[in-house]
Amino acid sequence: MNLTISDDHDLGYSRVSKVLSPGEVYNTTYQGPYGAQFATSVGVAINITFNEDGSATIAEGSVLPTNELDDESCTVSQIFTPFTDELIYGVDLNAKLVIPSSNLIGYIPNNNNDNTLGGANLGADGLPYGYTQPLVHQGKIAGALSLSESNTFDFFPLEPEQPTLCDGDNNCFDVILQSGEVISGGELLPGFTGGYILRDNLETIAPLENDCADLYIEWHSIDGAISGSGLGDIIGNDEDGDGTDFDSVWGIQSLEVTKLKFEGNNAECNYQYPVLGNILNDGENLEISSCIDDDADAISQGTKFYIMGQEYSNWGNFYTYNAHNGINVDDSGYDYSGDPSQGGRIVWKFEPTCIDDAMVRHFMLEFKEVGTDCGCTAIRSTCGTDQQYCDCDCNVKDQCGICNGDNSSCSDCAGVPNGLSETDNCGNCIESTLINEDGGSEGCMQDCNNVWGGNTILDECGVCGGAGPGECGCDGIPEGACDCAGNTLDCAGECGGDAVVDECGVCGGNGPQSGYDCLGNLLSIIESNVPQVFS
Repeated sequence: MNLTISDDHDLGYSRVSKVLSPGEVYNTTYQGPYGAQFATSVGVAINITFNEDGSATIAEGSVLPTNELDDESCTVSQIFTPFTDELIYGVDLNAKLVIPSSNLIGYIPNNNNDNTLGGANLGADGLPYGYTQPLVHQGKIAGALSLSESNTFDFFPLEPEQPTLCDGDNNCFDVILQSGEVISGGELLPGFTGGYILRDNLETIAPLENDCADLYIEWHSIDGAISGSGLGDIIGNDEDGDGTDFDSVWGIQSLEVTKLKFEGNNAECNYQYPVLGNILNDGENLEISSCIDDDADAISQGTKFYIMGQEYSNWGNFYTYNAHNGINVDDSGYDYSGDPSQGGRIVWKFEPTCIDDAMVRHFMLEFKEVGTDCGCTAIRSTCGTDQQYCDCDCNVKDQCGICNGDNSSCSDCAGVPNGLSETDNCGNCIESTLINEDGGSEGCMQDCNNVWGGNTILDECGVCGGAGPGECGCDGIPEGACDCAGNTLDCAGECGGDAVVDECGVCGGNGPQSGYDCLGNLLSIIESNVPQVFS
């Protein structure tokens, strides 16, 4: 998508200031942290009750800060919206997840920040003044949290998983990471969508106002099928006609600029507008270094600005009226005032522009427990803050995060809290990296009877637990035979013998005497008595 700017003098000049590639991260908005005093002053509150059955209720009186787009003017305003909600959640306090140090595409909250929303009063590092750490709880061991029903928030799984930027119909889009690496549509993103939870006397994420927190919740999500967000009012309907279920639209209200000094109309630094883009590293080449604003927030956002570049060196490195018209007279000492004969620096303007987008969200919320005499404030008042006390008896959490625990709930098979040893299928306690996917290890394999750690083996003939080759080798005596050569027993029981049963059923017999049957009876017709001619 092209972001276009035009001159502010009605001269009809226009040009593309920036080209946004599909999948490019073009803006990051940092909201908060809102401490108790500020939240109270603007009415922000989330009054939530977590029930043991996995349901939760956000009660009336709750107010959520959000950004709202006016899709006609493409402007975004911060509003504070009263809301209620009924939630279905899941929790596993013993999940031992590690809280991430960035969002799921690798950004931390102060990267590429939009300073124009809500009067955030941000420093040059993109953080509110007075805050030095955007992610207080990064790297900590946490429980797992999921959300499967809500009218307000994203859905996210109990077991974190790598998402894709795809809708439910498998319409997918590329994502360009901060490093420039392109994650092709449908491929897994580098981070995980999931929820994280900490409890009991926690460090606050808003230290300028809050002293502590009793509960901390963090989750990561991206528009698409898993979160159920960014898909319009009716999931499954293409509401904006782009051929996908993605229906989110955002407004680009301003562009990045570098502030310049204004020391008077006749001074060397007589600039009433900033310069488009970040020129901090090009100041010397553009011969403007001494007039770049000394404030820590010299890089800001603006809608009116000058354009500078070394291609305009004949005009003091400024895009001027004469530069535009090819007049080789330097008119960069003043702004254009409407007189073509005098020329001057052209002031450009950017009109807010709507853009189809997908959002990545990184939520951090902390709560104080109400209706208790022993919340984190009372604990710190009674016990101090030298250790991570977890109750008003000044007990501390064990290495598993259990108040007054004995480390047993998270000890591995070797008795090491949060250790890396696991038991293989044979009962051996070894480092988990040495255990195969099937539960075996170098010293734990299945025998031929599929018994883990068993000692039954195949003999030389491939028989599990067999005795090996016999007198006739592995093939044995052929079926029905009496020796290795395949001979059979004769009627006398001799292996390989030639005795057979005669017609009278006698083994080795010669049969009946001629002219008699097997019982010795004379046959009734004798061949010599039969007439030769019949009539």
